[in-house]
Amino acid sequence: MATVPSEIIDSEDYYDNPRMSNSKLSVLAESPELFDALYVSKTMKQEVTPEMRFGSLLHTFVLEPSFLGSRFVVAPECDRRTKEGKAMWADFQATLNGRTIVDEDDMKRCNGIVDAMVRNPGVQRLVNLPSHVEYELFFERCYVPCKAKLDLLSMDCGVIVDLKTSNDPSPTGFQKSVINYGYHRQAAMYIDAVRDSLGIDCRMVFIVVNKKAPFVAAIYEPSSDLLNAGRMELDGLLEEYKRRSATGNWVSDWADGSVHEIDKPKWY
Repeated sequence: MATVPSEIIDSEDYYDNPRMSNSKLSVLAESPELFDALYVSKTMKQEVTPEMRFGSLLHTFVLEPSFLGSRFVVAPECDRRTKEGKAMWADFQATLNGRTIVDEDDMKRCNGIVDAMVRNPGVQRLVNLPSHVEYELFFERCYVPCKAKLDLLSMDCGVIVDLKTSNDPSPTGFQKSVINYGYHRQAAMYIDAVRDSLGIDCRMVFIVVNKKAPFVAAIYEPSSDLLNAGRMELDGLLEEYKRRSATGNWVSDWADGSVHEIDKPKWY
């Protein structure tokens, strides 16, 4: 879709790196116990969900199409209950070479999303900026080693672009996603990391597209107030991470054995 210079990266090295990321902090915000199980005691492994696989497929489809064939492959249609189907599947498995299996419907969804992005002139301008793709940054924040992987970084234009899928890409719908998934923390972390590491002041915008048809693409930029709220949450979670790491206490505050009063919700 876009012709942009790609950084030479090793995704496995990046994801295996123990530095803190916004996605890890989102786990900490959800459940310290889960954070401990995934990243500290490592009694659990991160489950790769179908949505995560589709997200990886879409990012490659849009941002690094030249790698599509080496990373993903469409499964053949065969009845694996039959002798012929089993043989066909075995032959297919022998040709994987580490590629992820996807189905034809996922490829059709990607094509629909790309068509929606093409129809949006603002999106076209963003993805065709001279940019670095999947740009990795390693830095410190609150004396915690951190990492970030930027979908697109245009140093010349001072813009960070992040691609998101959503069940509801409307302003109201995506606003909820920002808070629920910590995208305001992500934006604050990325903007500050680029400034501190590279000396470049950047804006950050999100390209948001439907997960399902009818596909529509939109562009959103977090306000200064939202970014400041993200910074406060980000630094608060990093301080919590340091405190829990020092004490070894990964128990949620509400699971400390005390009786906690519960009242009607604010929306009631």
